[in-house]
Amino acid sequence: SSMLCRVKASAPAVNRVLGRAAATSGEVFNKYPRQVKFAECMEEELHHIDNEGMTRREHKYYNAHHGRVSHKGEGELLNFTSNDYLCLNRNPEVVKAAQHALDTHGAGLSSVRFICGTQDIHKALEKNLADFHHQDDCVLYPSGYNANVGLFEAILTSNDAVICDDGNHPSIIDGTRFTKAKVYKYKHLDMQDLSEVLEVAKSDGADLKLVVTQGAFPNTSDIAPLKEIGQVCHEGHAMLAVDDSHGVGILGAHGKGTPEFHGVLDKVHIINATFSNALGGGGGGYTVGMKEVIELIRQRARPYLFSNTLCPAAVQTAAKALELIVKSHVDLRVVFENAKLFRTQMRHAGFDVRGENLPNCPVFVGDHRIAKEIADEMHDNGILVQPLYYPYVPNDRAYLRVNMNAGHSVEDIQRCVETFIEVCRPHNLLNHNKIRHTH
Repeated sequence: SSMLCRVKASAPAVNRVLGRAAATSGEVFNKYPRQVKFAECMEEELHHIDNEGMTRREHKYYNAHHGRVSHKGEGELLNFTSNDYLCLNRNPEVVKAAQHALDTHGAGLSSVRFICGTQDIHKALEKNLADFHHQDDCVLYPSGYNANVGLFEAILTSNDAVICDDGNHPSIIDGTRFTKAKVYKYKHLDMQDLSEVLEVAKSDGADLKLVVTQGAFPNTSDIAPLKEIGQVCHEGHAMLAVDDSHGVGILGAHGKGTPEFHGVLDKVHIINATFSNALGGGGGGYTVGMKEVIELIRQRARPYLFSNTLCPAAVQTAAKALELIVKSHVDLRVVFENAKLFRTQMRHAGFDVRGENLPNCPVFVGDHRIAKEIADEMHDNGILVQPLYYPYVPNDRAYLRVNMNAGHSVEDIQRCVETFIEVCRPHNLLNHNKIRHTH
């Protein structure tokens, strides 16, 4: 195995690996022994991934628009994988705003924010986002991942505690690894367990307690019960942070996300999100919250301090998308009507489709190899869905990522459902109940 490869490299070959001795004369690759051993270990690791059926392939797609992508040599595919829920990535006003930003502000300033990387458009977007979320201030990041990684280290100390839903996104988990605060987990959406974990953190002597959850969980299509979580936080004297990357722009009467959906805009203390989903798809992320929190992030968050500023085109893509949502120029109902239609038809056919109130409609499969086979056959039939498996989800919990957006027509959805049925029937998936209807 790859572990044995590493052990062998660390024993008789240790001097060679460390560069303290020359390779033996009989070695074929006697000029670069360290590089050869390193490459052998990496190659063995890659073989292991491939043998497990876990290798991921990147396909080239072109001309993404309104629920469709072009694939070289195979024509147009119906795209049911994108997080562009409102189809704003090709909206003429959004594209024009990005092009105009290049003309007026260039490609970027080649600098971090605190040197010379802050432009007027960065500050304007930060103010608009803070107002949108009913918060004091905002800070922009190059990605939503950076926003999650930068949060905890910046605002928590070794005397504090961070309490995470155990279904949180890997970027949140990674962020907790950088903090000196003690990290606790509670069972997914389990309020009783959250309350008990908060008591444990209190008895452990935590000064500040920060509860962190996603607002919307696309893997399971769950929406966090923020009203109940907020109440538990209030009773446990904890702050509440929400990663609302899959809620902002689509949930709530005005697209303000999960807090608005639950009527608790004033109960959430920190919100992280990305621009990569409903807000135009141009990339970047942000944190909004109390002014003291945001200022501390500006002073301490390493992904903010040591990453170049968000490029002007991405800033203005997000700014225009936000403006369209604020001014109600986007109909938020269509994407949910599409999701309801898809779920209804798929469940009627016998598929296990999770969730109710999100455009994410994960089709549960279980075995990752079967999920990959189905996705490949769907692709061959002109439908793009994506198998997601470990490390995105636990082993044996693989599913097919199927996202609805505002660009899908009723005919598109019906074609997707019909193709699912046609592709899965030869696999005996429905007849043998490997895909189960649990609703």
